[in-house]
Amino acid sequence: MKTHILIAPFAIFGIGLILRRHALARLRTGEVNGRRTGAAMLWIFTPLVLSGYVVQMLVSRSATRAVGWTHAALGLIFILGYAVHPRRRTAGDTGRDEQELKIWAPWNHPVEPDPSVQDPDVPVERAGGPT
Repeated sequence: MKTHILIAPFAIFGIGLILRRHALARLRTGEVNGRRTGAAMLWIFTPLVLSGYVVQMLVSRSATRAVGWTHAALGLIFILGYAVHPRRRTAGDTGRDEQELKIWAPWNHPVEPDPSVQDPDVPVERAGGPT
């Protein structure tokens, strides 16, 4: 149980990354492959997170037990949804949705250093390679 509580914030962060890099990108382009299972997992994820938080705050044993079982059932449904969610269609599908679908991301737009504030004694690595 303690391990689950420690790992859960990282899982929530990971789902947030998947939401941004994969789910929203697919929705914007009208992709239909896997939409039902993906949407179901996103809708189940919200009560899953909330029940995981609430179960730690409850005092009543019966309420804790009810919310705990609800959390476990939602977790199993989420895992089942993930198991049936379609995988990559081709070996060439790299999963780099934000680049393929032209979604703005800071790592897709390198920034050149400003020469007016650059210390001449410090080497600068530019987007094209070292100078």
